[in-house]
Amino acid sequence: MMPFERAEVAARQATNAVTQTGNAWDVATDAAGMMMFRTDDGLRAASSAQLRRDADGRLVDTAGGVLQAAGGGDVVVGAGTPTILRDGTILIAGQAVGRIGVFASSGGTMEAMGQIPEEIADPVVRQGFVTPSQVDTATEMVELTRAGRLAETGAKIFQIYDDLAGRVATKLGEIAR
Repeated sequence: MMPFERAEVAARQATNAVTQTGNAWDVATDAAGMMMFRTDDGLRAASSAQLRRDADGRLVDTAGGVLQAAGGGDVVVGAGTPTILRDGTILIAGQAVGRIGVFASSGGTMEAMGQIPEEIADPVVRQGFVTPSQVDTATEMVELTRAGRLAETGAKIFQIYDDLAGRVATKLGEIAR
């Protein structure tokens, strides 16, 4: 199971930024909530998702995680264009077909035993929105390049040490004769 990072939750609560996409299957929660996705590795939490319907009618995100419903289980919907209400209720052709589970993002952790945070009674789900990444790609590329160069420097230091140790052993061998 993956931990909720306290800094990530605090940043979301401070900015509460969402971007409108206009896609009917894009959903974002408010800063107090997270959606849960069932994966092969357990449960994963996310504040927004770009969903699609799989062959079995389950709603899955771009990573293949299955969206979890309020009260438990997978969210399964039929064909049609959805309307997603503020409380996470999914309507297809005006009929309620499911409700997205929204869970407290208190900054705690989900334990390996499958412990799930408390479900929010009055969640805020926004259809047609996603929470943008808080990652600055330019900064991350600079840091990645920096880390690569540090690794190269470390490798060169070990090569120099190994070469010097070999030379010392050779000299000691010559002196001992």
